[in-house]
Amino acid sequence: MHAAAGTLRQENPSPWIPERFSLSSQARFCVRASISKPLFEVAVAKGYLANMERMETISSFGKSVGKRAGFKCEWCENKEDLRLWDQHPGVEPNMDHLALLCCGCRELAEGKKADLSELRSIRNALWSNVPAVAEGAAKVLAQCKEGWVREAIEESFIEDAIKAGLLR
Repeated sequence: MHAAAGTLRQENPSPWIPERFSLSSQARFCVRASISKPLFEVAVAKGYLANMERMETISSFGKSVGKRAGFKCEWCENKEDLRLWDQHPGVEPNMDHLALLCCGCRELAEGKKADLSELRSIRNALWSNVPAVAEGAAKVLAQCKEGWVREAIEESFIEDAIKAGLLR
């Protein structure tokens, strides 16, 4: 990477770094403000490379997770805009931590407020034998205080310790 005239550009593109490399406006400001600090650039590059390696590892599970899910959303069974969702981003990715979710369910997993019809559509995911599917759906459902949600979570196959944390 090479800094010139207050911008960040890639000198010799490598095949493992996408050309559409972009930084958020906040990150661009930080890079411009720190342009004289080569160690900062190295840290950004190391973090970026670590993230790229993680994304490659996750994508290597794509076909296996897709087959497991029947190539449909593992929460609502939608077949549109499916992508892998990592339940535990701080842990080494594996099949039990990944779920194939549609755009709407990924938004719910990331904290979007759901209406009751959306919650009812993911209720069946509680009985999945895949922890990322069942526990992820339970976390979304637990935000709702409806009686049927609490009952569904209590009846699910999720570990009791996780249930207790969700139903406090």
